[in-house]
Amino acid sequence: LLDSYTTLVPLALTSTHLPLKERLKVLKALKYLTGVYVSMNSLTIPEFFEDHIGEWMDHFHVMMSKLEAPRADMDGGFRPGDEIVREIVNVQTVVIEALTVYAEKYEEEFKPFLPQLTQDIWLLAVERGPDPALDGLVTNALAYLTTVAGQPWNRGLFEPEGAVSRIIKQICVPNLKMRSSDRESFRDTPYVFARENMDGSLANNRARAATELIRRLLVHFDAHVTSLCLSHIESLLASYRSNPNEWQDKYTAVSLFLAVAVKGSTRSHGATTLNTAMPVTAFLKEHVISSLTSGGPDSFPELKALLIKAVITFRTHLPADDNIALFEPLIELLNSNSYVVHTYAASAIDRLVTMAPISDKSAKVLDRAVVGRVVLKALDPLLRLANSPLYPKEKWPFNSFAMRALTDLLVQAPIPVTLPLLPALLRNLALFVRKIAENPEMCSSSWFTHYLFESIAVIVRRRISQEGRDTAVTDEAARVLGVVGRIEADLFPVFQVILQNQNEDLMPYVFQIMALLLEAAPGEISATYLALFEPILAPCNWQMAGNVAGLVRLLQAYLQKGTSQLLTANARFVERIIEVADGLMTSRRTEPSGMKLLTGLIEALDPALLRPHMPQILRLALRRLKSGWERPLVRRFAPLMDLLCVTVGKHGLGFFVEALESPGDLRAIQRGFWADFLPKIVAASRRKAGVIATVRMLAEDSELWADLPILERIVRALVET
Repeated sequence: LLDSYTTLVPLALTSTHLPLKERLKVLKALKYLTGVYVSMNSLTIPEFFEDHIGEWMDHFHVMMSKLEAPRADMDGGFRPGDEIVREIVNVQTVVIEALTVYAEKYEEEFKPFLPQLTQDIWLLAVERGPDPALDGLVTNALAYLTTVAGQPWNRGLFEPEGAVSRIIKQICVPNLKMRSSDRESFRDTPYVFARENMDGSLANNRARAATELIRRLLVHFDAHVTSLCLSHIESLLASYRSNPNEWQDKYTAVSLFLAVAVKGSTRSHGATTLNTAMPVTAFLKEHVISSLTSGGPDSFPELKALLIKAVITFRTHLPADDNIALFEPLIELLNSNSYVVHTYAASAIDRLVTMAPISDKSAKVLDRAVVGRVVLKALDPLLRLANSPLYPKEKWPFNSFAMRALTDLLVQAPIPVTLPLLPALLRNLALFVRKIAENPEMCSSSWFTHYLFESIAVIVRRRISQEGRDTAVTDEAARVLGVVGRIEADLFPVFQVILQNQNEDLMPYVFQIMALLLEAAPGEISATYLALFEPILAPCNWQMAGNVAGLVRLLQAYLQKGTSQLLTANARFVERIIEVADGLMTSRRTEPSGMKLLTGLIEALDPALLRPHMPQILRLALRRLKSGWERPLVRRFAPLMDLLCVTVGKHGLGFFVEALESPGDLRAIQRGFWADFLPKIVAASRRKAGVIATVRMLAEDSELWADLPILERIVRALVET
């Protein structure tokens, strides 16, 4: 590897006389050899590389400093004939990756070469222009500098007068600017721009890399870096004030403020740790909040998007009154024609209404009454955004950020405020579902689908709980049945389309909503649901893993309604359900669902009807346990075991033992996991079942009293429970 590298490096420097293809071969070979070097040194430094580290670092120095540099003014991609420049960039990008590995892992070996190579990379970061084709090189260079700056033993590299100032001025600030390529992405592919910048998935991003470098410098040069950045921020804002059309200056100033003011952050809280020397509240009031709607929702959309991002970042550090005042401009920005702006505004509203104090995630900062007022104003714009096409030919007509905001507003708002809106809202959401069901290619976002059905579930629960209290109808059962019927009238036509088309993406949600409605409906199973019972048991439905949880809940809802109707519809329904459970329990992934299905069956069946099926049920339940008594499987089995003991205990322990394949299985169960698991049961109902089962076991199993070690463990577990 070293010999090949030693041969190729001089060729790369002196190959201008070679044909283009030959020069490209040399550069590509160097790129691949450097990649091999990175792989071989990523875990530990091999002895050969340690012995020859000087030769390698000399080669890397040459590659960084002597190869022809790309033009610094590039901002439109490589032009025809730039293949050589492209390959030089690729080689240098991988070389920096190799040096970053050494800077991170091999301090002692790398120390003699650190100053020179850091200087080389520093110059590369300064000289390379804003072109997106250079992003990989520049972000790798910034990542290297971030690594070096974060190590205390390298502090001396940054202590010379003007060093940190030059990094901020020459490297960080230029890479925080919005480039023409960024503006093109903002305008031409706004969905991608919004998604990558909101969820942080754009790792190869210059601005993010520059931000990380600033924050790493703050660790060792806090006051100096803060002072320098404040000076740059004020200069940029002064330039903007003198010419407000130069919005890029304010954009860079706000980006720099975000970089230096935030020392720690999470998605759920935004900024969690601040630079105390930065005037966060004053800056937000003067330069962010006051500018959110200046000039209208469509003026300088790139800047407005960044201002909204600043609001999202610092939301937990603003007084409650300031956060409440933010809703009005944010709701106005929902009407922006810019996809990024109205998407950011929807996300900001969402995060404000769900905002929790950093010290208490279960609490909410804003009062529900405030959220109620927001719902009344934001509901229609959010619905419009959720359903508005981005472009006629694009695949993303649905806005998942707007749908998430709508869902969280429904969850957080007071029920009396939202209740009058729910019937019309449900019909609108049903139309969304129909569009997706009839044209699956229209929606590529699984998150949109998730929040859409979550909103439907919230509406269903609230309408059943509240409209079911309508005092105009004296019969409570009739009230609930009436609201369930109205909901079914809105949803079932589109559900029928989904089930007929076997839409794998939507069927799991449909089964969950159907289970929710069946659980809520009083009285017997309706004719509609009875007609669906047999098709639900069809193997094709259970072969789709996503359907299993919803189908199990739906079958449990059928069983809870009573088994007499099911027996009339299908005399073998018990055997059919056991067959389904058997199929589920052959897979580790669906085994818990099989246990849950058997549990629901045992809860619902009359003891006389249960008796003939008990041996088969126990064989299924014990099959895995007998193969190894693995603890995760024990946890899955224990709730069923508790329920079995309670159910058959009415007829005595002998009834249970009769259903076992061998009387010795009872002792194996007691010895294998009963005493260990009993104290670990969390659910109150299951804990009670476990206690009852254990007491009954102690009372009726005379042989257990002769086995003192097991008896002692079970009694101790009972006391702990």
